[in-house]
Amino acid sequence: MEDIKNISDEKLIEIYTDGNESAFGVLAERYLSSVCGFARGYVGDNDKAEDIAQETFVKVWKNIKTFDTKRNFRSWLFTIAKNTALDYLRHRESVPLSLLEDENGETTVDRFIPAARGLDDVLDERLLALSVAEALEDLPDKHRKIFSLRTELDLTFKDISILLKTPLNTVKSSYRRTLSALRADLGKRLV
Repeated sequence: MEDIKNISDEKLIEIYTDGNESAFGVLAERYLSSVCGFARGYVGDNDKAEDIAQETFVKVWKNIKTFDTKRNFRSWLFTIAKNTALDYLRHRESVPLSLLEDENGETTVDRFIPAARGLDDVLDERLLALSVAEALEDLPDKHRKIFSLRTELDLTFKDISILLKTPLNTVKSSYRRTLSALRADLGKRLV
């Protein structure tokens, strides 16, 4: 039999529904870190993101036997993750995506900045990171979310479109407008 880790998502679901419990474990292992990262983009905290990811996989496990394998599993999974994260946020105050810090104290934009060579570089890069964070904060939530999904999770425009239930061309144009707005805003801030 083919190595189970190399099987497509949809085939793993079929194998799982036929009684092979380990197939679900392969799916969970395949997507756990991506779902955690996705959830962290909503809640800004690793522990809460892990809780949301765990709850997401419980929901998937409960409903997987009704999943239509003609659909895209990844999109279905991330839709469940999004709804689970939004449910969490409804019960607590939201934190702006651009100001969220990871366990190292880095904001989203810090991860796009290469390692510094000296003190001046560190200060310049910190100033740039703060400017980018402020520029992102000025964007509408939907644009900021599309930008985050594309740059942090490396989701395709099609996946973002499905996840946010937004037309594909709207997602693409929103992303382009966001990049243009960031360039213009940063040009003003850094002069």
